[in-house]
Order: sequence, then structure tokens, then C-alpha cells
Amino acid sequence: MKMIILAAVAAFAVAPGVALAGTPGSSNGVTQKMTGKAAASYSDAVFGDTTCNETQHPKFDTVSCTLSSANVGLAGTSGTVGWYSDFDNSKLGTFAYTVSADGLSYYGQATYTH
Repeated sequence: MKMIILAAVAAFAVAPGVALAGTPGSSNGVTQKMTGKAAASYSDAVFGDTTCNETQHPKFDTVSCTLSSANVGLAGTSGTVGWYSDFDNSKLGTFAYTVSADGLSYYGQATYTH
């Protein structure tokens, strides 16, 4: 799963996962998907109860999440936070996100330092 770090707030959600090696190719080729019934669901201290679809690419992940209730404090905002991949929770990176105007979802791209 992932850890989100926003300012001094850290949220942890841990679940077992299988780490698969990325395949060589362009940065936009899909390596694997975690969507639909396989989407990651957890309670996040920043965003609240969330369900995230994540698609792994060789150099980044795309993420789209829905919230069980609106987070009006973050509605319409964008930012960056620390992010652990749902595919390999030892893989720390940066997630550039945008929260929807109604505060019911967020999406973005995670890039990793290693």
C-alpha cells in the first residue's frame, strides 16, 4: 500500500502485496494495473476512507482515487506528497495530485527516486 506524507502529517496503511519487476520499455507502457475489485482500499489520515486504482508504468504510476465522503478542506487543491507504490511499498516517490472540486476524488502521477 502507500504512505502519504503531507507537511508533518504521516498516514500509514499496510497490506501484503506482490512486487513484480518492471519490464523494459517506454515510460508510458503499462506494466500492471490495480483496478476494480483489486483496487487498494484503506483509511488515509489525510484524505479519509479511500479506494485507489493505480496503474504501474516503468518510470511512474498513475493513480485515481475516490473518497467515501467529501474532504472539503482539500477540495479543488493540488499539491505533492510523499508516496509509496501500491505495487512495491518499499518504493518511495513523490505524488503530484489534484483533488476534485467537490472533494470526492483525487488523481495524479507518482514518480519514484529509485
